[in-house]
Amino acid sequence: MNSSVALIVNPIAGVGGAAGLKGSDGLAVQQLARQRGGISMAVERATQTLAWLPPNTEVLTCSGPMGQHSVEAAGHRAKVVYQPAKVSTAEDTIAACQAMISAGAKLILFAGGDGTARDIVKANLPPMGEGKTSFPSLRLGEGRGEGKNSPQQIAVIAIPAGVKIYSPCFAISPAAAGRMLAAFLAGNTEIENKAVIDVAEDDLRAGRVELREYGTLP
Repeated sequence: MNSSVALIVNPIAGVGGAAGLKGSDGLAVQQLARQRGGISMAVERATQTLAWLPPNTEVLTCSGPMGQHSVEAAGHRAKVVYQPAKVSTAEDTIAACQAMISAGAKLILFAGGDGTARDIVKANLPPMGEGKTSFPSLRLGEGRGEGKNSPQQIAVIAIPAGVKIYSPCFAISPAAAGRMLAAFLAGNTEIENKAVIDVAEDDLRAGRVELREYGTLP
């Protein structure tokens, strides 16, 4: 049976946090963060979430640290459908998401922060009006209703791994994302949209917090 679960990891998400840079957006910031000893925990956090999958599950993903490493570390089989550049960028996240959809994904997990969530929104904005997206959100639910899993729906679970996690689309922890994943596979989920919110990192470093909504995701 073909896999319907997909994983995208932003392998530099969170690298600027420990370096005191208030974020990780942009190559210059990422390079400075590494010079200061910053590391990303995105691969490890995605691995924690995948522990909730049944053993030896096939997962659609990207090569290397953008997904394959997490899938294999969690004891699953990686079906690589996208190969990013040597140093992955936002464009790789967008292209990877589109590749997952083309490969038949019904559930996309991604590990990152608000910037990564914005990239996922950009991957498939539908022509249905500003602020809307074809990506529904996922929450634990009981009973049956319009939000139950259906073949037409693509659900997204956001694993928190970035410096900025203002968006309510994120699970509160990798374990919480794992519980949502297990519930989705059991058919016990309801669908609703959650906002993707971000703040300009330069403003944040200057002590200004001006939040802006960029669309909706889980």
